[in-house]
Amino acid sequence: MKKIIYLLTLTLGMSLAACSDDTIPVQPEKPEPEKPVEPDPEPETPAGAKLPVLRVEGRYLKNEKGEIINLHGFTQTYSPFFNNNAWGNYDVQACLRYNKSMVDGIVAAGWKFNFVRMHLDPYWSDDPSMQSVRYEGHERFSETRFRKYLEELFVPMAEYFISKGMYVVMRPPGVCPSDAPYQGIEIGDTYQQFLLKVWDIVSQHPKLKNNMDVMFELANEPVRIKGTDGTYGSSGDGHFKNLQLYFQAIVDKVRTNCRNIVWVPGLSYQSSYAGYAIHRIEGENIGFAVHCYPGWYGSDAEEDSGEGIGSSTGGGYEAFQRGWDAQVGPVA
Repeated sequence: MKKIIYLLTLTLGMSLAACSDDTIPVQPEKPEPEKPVEPDPEPETPAGAKLPVLRVEGRYLKNEKGEIINLHGFTQTYSPFFNNNAWGNYDVQACLRYNKSMVDGIVAAGWKFNFVRMHLDPYWSDDPSMQSVRYEGHERFSETRFRKYLEELFVPMAEYFISKGMYVVMRPPGVCPSDAPYQGIEIGDTYQQFLLKVWDIVSQHPKLKNNMDVMFELANEPVRIKGTDGTYGSSGDGHFKNLQLYFQAIVDKVRTNCRNIVWVPGLSYQSSYAGYAIHRIEGENIGFAVHCYPGWYGSDAEEDSGEGIGSSTGGGYEAFQRGWDAQVGPVA
């Protein structure tokens, strides 16, 4: 199971005005009648939104009372391979029954979870008539199948989680390309076009659009991106300059449709974020989805696995702290 730490950043602008008790206002000779103040339109919130509305403020999630809210939960994915082969032949009802029973068991056992990371698993959106290119790749993506099973499976499952008091963080089908025939991601590549399509569909769905019970994690574990110098990497300034452009386009696509909270990934399997402090993602209700596994940031790994950059290998807690401070601290 993934241990995911969510860390939020947002730049807030505030305008303050001060009045002195010693100042006597000058009254106009002919006071103008006060103009009626038009109330702000009520935000469009679907009937499905049932949990306290959260917002990103600074590096925190806060509720409507201004209280800091920490979310803790688990991940579900919806391929039979990861679920004891409990169903077959794209049996939606069997998949729903099985995964709802897993949720019921967790709740009955006393776990106090308040969010789930929901994988919109490519098992459902892949075209099975096409040849697979890579594990959980986007190359076989079928928009028709994705729309069908978003409606029949993923939205009903999200509604079930919400009924249990859990916020839902949706992540797109599959994983970012990093192995052959790819070196990583690149501005304008087929994977960016895939993400733009997926999030355009999801963020316009009538039960998800502006439903603040549901959040969007834009991609799963980018590793490297082609930087401004033409090289693929995970930490250089030119890599983050292009990464900002890559994901800003997807943020902007979502924002044309809705205001749901958005979680932006970093590089190096979502462990490298420092460059975002300079090349900032713009907008409101935006945070970062930081993945942190045991052994990362040099804490206890016997061999360098390519994650947790900025620290030594096998250095224990102090090495972990140095790596965390170098790669996550700047955006916190």
